[in-house]
Amino acid sequence: MQFDNLPLIEAKCTLRFDREIRMEYALCTSVVEAVGDSLSKVVRFISGFPVESPLAVLIGPSPGVEVTDGKGVSLVVSPQELAVQWRRMAPDAEYVRFPALFDLLGKAVNAIGNPNVSVVTMSYVNKPPRHEGGPKELMIESVWPRVQGVIRDYNVAWMLDDKTEFRLQVQTLEDATLVATAAGNLVAPNSTWDEELLDVHGKLQQQFLELLTEEARKIWQLRQ
Repeated sequence: MQFDNLPLIEAKCTLRFDREIRMEYALCTSVVEAVGDSLSKVVRFISGFPVESPLAVLIGPSPGVEVTDGKGVSLVVSPQELAVQWRRMAPDAEYVRFPALFDLLGKAVNAIGNPNVSVVTMSYVNKPPRHEGGPKELMIESVWPRVQGVIRDYNVAWMLDDKTEFRLQVQTLEDATLVATAAGNLVAPNSTWDEELLDVHGKLQQQFLELLTEEARKIWQLRQ
């Protein structure tokens, strides 16, 4: 399925560590170097220890690293997690695909030293203009509760199977509708973060397609 016509404004992948990592200077530098070919701008670089550091009063904000390409893609490492994100910075900005985000995660994981990951998540945010129809016209009837009038803020989650949780959030703004979808897996002892994230990515796309009405498919010219 081609998603080129979707009003996508954000895509994000997150790996949650099973324990906090120490943001030592060498680790921070290693991450910056590992993704430097793609993300050359260092936005934040604070090495140190996550808690109870004798110099915490001098460190200020929590330790972490953030690098970006200046065009919408960024990667952030904190003691608790690693995340890579694309945000649309201009109306005609090109959507950065999942394989590119996945590749950046792999480079950062290797630079950190292959930490144990307990949870993987992925999310998309679409922002269709209001003139393209309200949320009830974009998504199938079974999604919505029996309410009258305009849906201002709707947030619901369900399990897709025995391991993947899916969440849908819809907010109606003055000139647009925000439609956020997310999915996540716990990383099983016999699995790896990359296997689980690939699984989450596939299920997230499939569930999103199943929620769309025929009208939405026509608006966005979705095609196989």
